[in-house]
Parts: sequence; C-alpha cells; structure tokens
Amino acid sequence: MLLTPNEISRRQAIDAWFCLRAQPKREHIAAACLRQICEVEAFCPRLRFRKLTSRGPVWFVESMFPGYLFARFDYAACNRRIRQSPG
Repeated sequence: MLLTPNEISRRQAIDAWFCLRAQPKREHIAAACLRQICEVEAFCPRLRFRKLTSRGPVWFVESMFPGYLFARFDYAACNRRIRQSPG
C-alpha cells in the first residue's frame, strides 16, 4: 500500500524507519551526511568480500542494498532537510 505524504505524517509514529534512495555507490556518503547535517540515525549495511583479479585477490566493499539506505527520523519535521542533503 502506498501512502501519500499527508497520510504518512498522520499515521506514523515519531522516529519511524524509512528506506531512502541514494545515488549508486554513494550510499555511505549520504548516510554520513544525514548523520552529520540532519542529526538522523542512518543505517547503510555494507559487504566486504575478496575477488580474484588479474593482479591477485583484492578486497572490495559494496552496499548490501545498492542505491538505498535506511534512516530513522520524524517525517514531518525533517523531510525537507533530508531531501536536500547531498548524496
């Protein structure tokens, strides 16, 4: 079920978790900006794995959910600041 912003602000409890879209491969930067600028609790799970390349095994770090991160905030109070934050 999709909710409009008005329904979200009426129904949600304060500090609910939201799934936010971010620029690909910049999820960790967006999460850091949310933590620093907006003082929002952000969660961006990342995976570290080793891959064989032509120069041997190399460690890579990628987002578990590419292009998305999770944040907990009061939608009515922080929506505009979060939409305008970098990343």
